[in-house]
Amino acid sequence: MSYNHFRECGYFVLLALALAGCSIGVPDEPQHQFALPSAPPFLTEDMAVGKACEAMALDKHPTNDWQIAAPAGRPTRAPDGTADRYFRRTFSTNHGSVWFVRGAEIRDYIVQLNGDRVICYCHHGY
Repeated sequence: MSYNHFRECGYFVLLALALAGCSIGVPDEPQHQFALPSAPPFLTEDMAVGKACEAMALDKHPTNDWQIAAPAGRPTRAPDGTADRYFRRTFSTNHGSVWFVRGAEIRDYIVQLNGDRVICYCHHGY
């Protein structure tokens, strides 16, 4: 087998991990899990932003020091057609990120719905 064959296989493995909602690397902050009373049909922007704010506060970053910001790129939409303003869906309708800025600093919180739990953590702090 050639080197190119292994390289192409590696690309497919990374793509499969990305589509499965896996992120490569270690989160900058601890993962926070929030239990919900029941499993919603999908992750709404309001829920994603709310849980990102809760996680940020648990990470000792007072939310009144930071402004929520619309992530770069084309806006996404919820499954019901509602346009997302501050939540950027990535690998699925139940996975995405919320950005906070303070001056030149950025904190990127990953938010994911898993049944009746929301998992949230800071992926990058710049």
